[in-house]
Amino acid sequence: MALDPKVLPILPPQSAPPMDDGSNLFNKPIYLFLNGLIPAIIAASQSGGSSTGNLGWFVLTIASNAVTPDLGDALNQELTLNQATQVLVNDPVFTGGAITDGQEFNLYVLQDATGGRPTPAWGASFGADVTSQVISGDESTRSVFRLKFYDGLWHIDCVLVTGNL
Repeated sequence: MALDPKVLPILPPQSAPPMDDGSNLFNKPIYLFLNGLIPAIIAASQSGGSSTGNLGWFVLTIASNAVTPDLGDALNQELTLNQATQVLVNDPVFTGGAITDGQEFNLYVLQDATGGRPTPAWGASFGADVTSQVISGDESTRSVFRLKFYDGLWHIDCVLVTGNL
């Protein structure tokens, strides 16, 4: 069943977010994140979702100090850092599909309750704008990387850091 974009309150990306005059609670990072996510959901529902991957959620399992995001599993992937050894985020794959320019996915990197885990290392298909990122070492924090593929590399579209999971 396709979603009707006329029913959803989607603001164009160039629109300014509503100002917080004290009468409401406004969270700019969440607004910006959802403003990009909702059109992607509509596009996937109209195309059957086959070309954009599963919009669901997938929890990555660290094996031999590495993870490999598979966009065929989900476009929202979670990595919990729970070891003192640095984790390598291998180049993403797309089982049942192909990674092409414009492909996006979200990587949620969580510090466990201990915190102080090292920033992940990144595979060769991640651009310098990704590999230069340093995440918070505070316990129970989350760093969200919205990644977009173009020019043969994964690049940062947006980074959001939140505290206290």
